[in-house]
Amino acid sequence: MIAGSRLQSVCRVWLQAVQAFRQGWVHFDLPIKESTQTRVVEFTEISVQGAIAKVGKQLLEEKVHFEEQKTKDVEEFVKLCTCTQESYPGFKKYDLFQIVDGTENFSEKRIVGSGGFGTVYKGELSDGTIVAIKRFDEHATDFNSEVQLLRLQHCNIVKLLGWCVHGKERILVYEFIHNGSLDFIIFDKTKGPLLTWYKRFGIIKGLADGLVYMHKHPLLWMMHGDMKPDNVLLDHDMNPKIADFGSARTLSSEAGQGQTSRVVGTRGYIAPEYASRGLYSLKIDVFSFGVLALVIISGRKNAILQQKGMAYVECWKAA
Repeated sequence: MIAGSRLQSVCRVWLQAVQAFRQGWVHFDLPIKESTQTRVVEFTEISVQGAIAKVGKQLLEEKVHFEEQKTKDVEEFVKLCTCTQESYPGFKKYDLFQIVDGTENFSEKRIVGSGGFGTVYKGELSDGTIVAIKRFDEHATDFNSEVQLLRLQHCNIVKLLGWCVHGKERILVYEFIHNGSLDFIIFDKTKGPLLTWYKRFGIIKGLADGLVYMHKHPLLWMMHGDMKPDNVLLDHDMNPKIADFGSARTLSSEAGQGQTSRVVGTRGYIAPEYASRGLYSLKIDVFSFGVLALVIISGRKNAILQQKGMAYVECWKAA
């Protein structure tokens, strides 16, 4: 009864044949003219082209926004460094040629560290001074916290020497600490045992002195935010230097606190309230320092890799 009748629809399709009725399902054999097929193909091509054009437009807009933001970040970096240089004459501006020459054009063999911020190179200036050169990647936004480091002048905090901006390049220059980071020594089977109890105590005390200075500074109260063996450098005499202030935050007072949705830290060292709710204060460093002290005493990592994943252990019981 349906065959030959006219069905009203958006496309007004003429039904010309009926194959069969099966269990309430109707199967139609609809002959399609060649011209109709051509229109379908053309419509499909237009739809695909439109989708590609839309995606291309979005990507272009995102690229333009990214370039504008990158330019804005560089301008902000220059302004911050220039103002800091006026307040601290010892904070020097370096030419990019000096940086490139001192790192052999950012050679891979000069790399001494890397992370989400960018890459750190061992460099040598024209006067023979050995320095650590931090080259920020284009996505980095933590350079403001790093420049704040200049206000902190303490024997247990790594010293910031200068800066360099050229085009989109953003670079900070630090004193070079020859023995590298604590994690390369404390966990090494050969070097670790050479750290006597006296030296371990000296490292813990030095870190405590540096943190107290940061937390009670008369001009700013700074939370480091990522205290761990990787961010502790050791000089020739095994004196510790707190480094990498990319996760640092300044507070309004010693008792100041805040909350953030951007939690930055290292699992196993990060305080529970900061990791779960984004609540931060100077107490965050105290928690991390406690874990770090136990790691230094035991000489063991606070986490071990097991078959089921990462398991966090009481490092002081693993000794």
